[in-house]
Amino acid sequence: MTIVIPVETSNGTNLTPLIITMAFIGKFCITLTYTVVWIYSSELFPTVIRTIGIGECSMMARIGGISAPYIMYSGKSVSWVPMVLFAVLSAIAGLIMLLLPETLNRPLPESIEDGENIRNTPPVTSAYSIAPNEDDNENTKV
Repeated sequence: MTIVIPVETSNGTNLTPLIITMAFIGKFCITLTYTVVWIYSSELFPTVIRTIGIGECSMMARIGGISAPYIMYSGKSVSWVPMVLFAVLSAIAGLIMLLLPETLNRPLPESIEDGENIRNTPPVTSAYSIAPNEDDNENTKV
């Protein structure tokens, strides 16, 4: 976002505070995403491979952290490359996340088979929900 904001407008207004604000919003979103990845990946992977899956996610995050300074260094020759590359990769990652299944109100997968069928698992509405075969009149007695 900050690459499209000029430092000054045509009438001389300084836009540096706006650039800094947008950079902080971007940093907030990155930090939020990092937290969501840890929570979501622990819900998505089956119990038998959960630690391996979270370890793989952590390894990919470390690789991204290692490569980030090199990507920023590429901005010495072409200034717009790092911002565009980070923006495009973030947009692609966000779109790919839309393909992952929803885990809200669903039990954690226990086996590999449960993990493969997580999209077909019906959501649990409440911990104290009424079983479908119980009569409603029994619950309304005083």
